[in-house]
Amino acid sequence: QNAYGCEAMAPGNHEFNHGPETLARFAAAARFPLLSANIEAREEPALAGRLRPFEAFALGGARVVVIGLTTPDTPAVSSPGPRLRFTDPAEAAERAIFEARAAGPATVVLLSHLGLAADLRLAQAVRGVDVIVGGHSHTLLADLPGAAGPAPTVVDGPDRQVRIVQAGALGRYLGRLDLDLAADGRVAAHAGSVREMTAD
Repeated sequence: QNAYGCEAMAPGNHEFNHGPETLARFAAAARFPLLSANIEAREEPALAGRLRPFEAFALGGARVVVIGLTTPDTPAVSSPGPRLRFTDPAEAAERAIFEARAAGPATVVLLSHLGLAADLRLAQAVRGVDVIVGGHSHTLLADLPGAAGPAPTVVDGPDRQVRIVQAGALGRYLGRLDLDLAADGRVAAHAGSVREMTAD
């Protein structure tokens, strides 16, 4: 991930398959932040201080805040150990959005490892979300045959439209989302595409 320029990552359930110590070694080698607003890691020595709720990026005069969310089912489907606490993603997102927006206007992107159904619920319930980049359910949102919906899938949220993208799984597709942003951070327009990764 360092090699291809990853700028942020939300750990999912599989990042905990070999315990928090293995994820801690990965985090120490990563040149990008690991983000999860709904993991409380204070009691886990291996990960205390290694997970942040969000990261703000300055991009061409715009401020983009990326908030990580991890499936709360992780303790049931993986091996995070007894000292990590996985909290409600919607409440964690609301807290992070409030804190991030206190520093000024921003475009808010949820980097979600919750699955498409949970992303749709978040988009409809949480104020201040502009984009959800999803994972976990391995859903292909694309203008391609067999896709579960368009890319992006646009949902009416409580105070704005939310664009949801997810590019399948296992590196089979490459997704791109371009955003035109207003001065207050809201998305004025979007474009982009999803392409299958072939031998070409």
